Amino acid sequence: MAYFSNLWIFFSALVSSNALGRWSERCTDVSIDTSLKSQVFLPCHFNTSLNDTVTWRHLNNGDTLVKIIADGRIYFDNPREGRVSVLPNVFEEGNFSIFIHDLESSDVGVYFCEWNSECWRVRITESHHHPSQEADRNSWLFFFAGSGLFVILFLVFSRTGLQNRLLSCTSNACKYKSESEEHNQACKSPDPNDPTTSTVTYVIQA
Repeated sequence: MAYFSNLWIFFSALVSSNALGRWSERCTDVSIDTSLKSQVFLPCHFNTSLNDTVTWRHLNNGDTLVKIIADGRIYFDNPREGRVSVLPNVFEEGNFSIFIHDLESSDVGVYFCEWNSECWRVRITESHHHPSQEADRNSWLFFFAGSGLFVILFLVFSRTGLQNRLLSCTSNACKYKSESEEHNQACKSPDPNDPTTSTVTYVIQA
């Protein structure tokens, strides 16, 4: 009896493996890396007729989430407490994509969107990079970059202003020196030995 039981388990595993191999050959693969508590878009597109039924199921736990008929009818088998939603009024265009809102750890895994012999396989994995931490990191980078730019501009303008003040002081000093020299030259006593200098002598008669 145990022999037949083990043989049946082996045969079932072999059939499942072959079936999975066939699924792998005819499925469109999509991988989504996201964080918990986020909204996830699961794409699925087929060229169907109005009476065709498309089924979404979760491979990890075997749940069927929703069945969508191309004429617009929707049947939720496991809506995950309202966290599973579909795109309305697009089924006639072959769009059978769904959303999973407020992603939980139990939602992570492989999903199949199946129609006849075609399927979409969407693999959801949990990301370890939280958007809030990434945003904080970017904020600090922008802060330090802005601070560094401000310091550089401050130093450049401060140095330019200092140079202008030095040039101004130097120019004023030279001007003052030139004016002083002219004043001294004008007030200088004439040299009697200088032939270019004429001396006028005033004689006061008593």
